[in-house]
Amino acid sequence: MMGAPTEASALPRNDMRSAYGRALAAFNDLEIEAALETVNAAISQAESSGAGEDPVLASLFLLRAGLRYSLEGSEGRAAVLEDLTRAVTLNYYVVVPLEFRSEELSAFLTEARRMSGRKAPSRIVHKLPEVTCEQDIQFEALLGVPDGGTAVLYWKRASADSFQEVEMEVFSNVAETTVSAPEHGDFDVEYAIYSFDANGQAAYNKGTADQPIVLRLGCKEEEPAVAPTEEIDEAPPMEVIPLPKVWINLGLGTGFGLAKGRAEKTYYQYFPNSPGSQYTPESYACALARWAAGGIDDPLPDPIKFYGADAANPNSASLVGKFGPTVPQQAAQVAGAYDPTKCGTHHPVTTGLAGSPFFIQPEVQVKVMDRLTVSLYGRLQVVSGSKVIRDDPDKDLGSPDFCGDTGIESTGANGTSWCDDIYTADPQSKYRDRPPFTWAVGSKIRYYFLKDTSKIRLFAGGFGGFGQSRLRVDMGFANDTNGNSIPDNREDTNGYFALNPSDASTCFPIFPYRDACANLAEVGGNPDTPVESRTIASQFANSSASAATRYDTVAIGQGFLGGMFGFNYQIMKNFAVFGEIQVGGWFPKNSSFLVDLNVGPAITF
Repeated sequence: MMGAPTEASALPRNDMRSAYGRALAAFNDLEIEAALETVNAAISQAESSGAGEDPVLASLFLLRAGLRYSLEGSEGRAAVLEDLTRAVTLNYYVVVPLEFRSEELSAFLTEARRMSGRKAPSRIVHKLPEVTCEQDIQFEALLGVPDGGTAVLYWKRASADSFQEVEMEVFSNVAETTVSAPEHGDFDVEYAIYSFDANGQAAYNKGTADQPIVLRLGCKEEEPAVAPTEEIDEAPPMEVIPLPKVWINLGLGTGFGLAKGRAEKTYYQYFPNSPGSQYTPESYACALARWAAGGIDDPLPDPIKFYGADAANPNSASLVGKFGPTVPQQAAQVAGAYDPTKCGTHHPVTTGLAGSPFFIQPEVQVKVMDRLTVSLYGRLQVVSGSKVIRDDPDKDLGSPDFCGDTGIESTGANGTSWCDDIYTADPQSKYRDRPPFTWAVGSKIRYYFLKDTSKIRLFAGGFGGFGQSRLRVDMGFANDTNGNSIPDNREDTNGYFALNPSDASTCFPIFPYRDACANLAEVGGNPDTPVESRTIASQFANSSASAATRYDTVAIGQGFLGGMFGFNYQIMKNFAVFGEIQVGGWFPKNSSFLVDLNVGPAITF
């Protein structure tokens, strides 16, 4: 019987389900013989009570086949095949319990289907229910989807405008539900049945919203809806796809914003003999102090360490005494020009739009209303794009005594900074000064648009939080590999500048070329004897070191606030992809805007 179970068979069907559960529990407790006894009794009771053709009985025959195979193995082949053949005759797509799934039993089941002589029926087996007036309508279907699946009945009175949705109870692959007499009111009924797989995706159907199955009760007169009675297998109607309750998002993104303010890892740079940026004794003082300090975030030397107790007479043990100009008057000029506040200034940024190359944005999102969600997320900028190459700050300063008059190929003791990186035509340092890790945390609120029948849902919302982002800036000049606060591509080949170009006596050295002015005034500004400092300066300025472009960063934050829009595409029940554009303002440091594109997968529940 395929359609509505009679009242007499309803009780045996409940008994069969109960016996199936008890037997399976006994099997899991390794009480196989007790389980087999329970199944045998249930099959005998069902057949004696007139339920011998009930498709639910197929589950008991299949269960008995599995129990027999567990006890007897291949020796019980005949009995196993007999039970399986009876099972597929009653219910071709009967579901094998997880506990009994094996390649051997699967092969037996395939053979049983062949022995039964039956052809594979429609993936939803259904017949019109047998009904009488003033009685409940019992709807039943056999589902041909893996693991039984789930099913939904869409039904309405023939004259009604919209369908009602009822989830059907499924045992094995037998789906059933009831529409009560007061609900249908003895009017003709239109309906469709849909099956769904384990991922909640529509699999097969009988009838559609446009071409429903018509059940004519013949009890009351009414204008029938115009609809064919033929059962049609076609694509399912618009499926209701509610928003998940929880998302675990992993966003990958990039962005851009307005870079302004000052660079993070670049001190104010000097350009010898360039209009508007003339090198001065103060430039020499700042270059020396910055190199001696090491890192750009480290404090600059105090005046006592820089030149001693008297700026007019720098102490020989001070930085100016060791590394300043060899002419006492020029050393005094450097000492007097030293101002730690001015020397600590970073270089201004004027590039405008700049990128925020790559970030990861993990997020946990929770639905709080039908279309509204809130979330907590982090913005972890794993690539800043910074490329600032400078002298190695971890080396000892060294001393000019090791490299001064011994030739430009000399190297310092223990790899000192002066000899290896500063006073040399070929700096050895490949040190890359990177900004710290960039992070931000915040929250979002989203409102979702479009109907619940759409897998793709658009949303708009807002966000805010605390933290920083970094923008990658092309500084427009090269790195400073020899640590003198002059870009490599702006180095002067002479190693000196003249306060008054027409008067050689005003020659002043550029750090670190402390001897570049030696003997220059004596020969009218055109020395006939090479001086080591000028030779090093010339060789370095003409080397390939000046080709590397400097990319620094500008940090924006510590707070941010903005809006966003995007989409969520629910590919399957527990997996989606999303994309969004976030436009926010970041403040108060180097206040700016930032546009982020964020896309990625999401695990949903």
